[in-house]
Amino acid sequence: MAAPISPHEFSAGRILLVDDNADMRDYLKRLLQQHWQVQAVANGADALNAISLQPPDLVLTDVMMPEMDGFQLLSALRTNPKTKEVLKCRLMLLNLGLSSKSATMVLG
Repeated sequence: MAAPISPHEFSAGRILLVDDNADMRDYLKRLLQQHWQVQAVANGADALNAISLQPPDLVLTDVMMPEMDGFQLLSALRTNPKTKEVLKCRLMLLNLGLSSKSATMVLG
């Protein structure tokens, strides 16, 4: 099991938060921006655009979203040589209904 991320590990780091639920996106952004720089977008397509402009240190994404979901975002990042480097950092998929086993298989 991976060690928890401490606020000091990425003290000046940038997080790209991807969630279609505006309330959840705003809530997580308020929590995270106490320690990190946070950019929030509403879907995977917007995330790809944001990543191409300024790659983050961490992508924190919802799984189930319209237009491009978290799985499609992960696939797009893996197949594009320009964004493949983002995966060498950390990428997290969020879904309260997703089991740990499923998340491990996805993030592999």
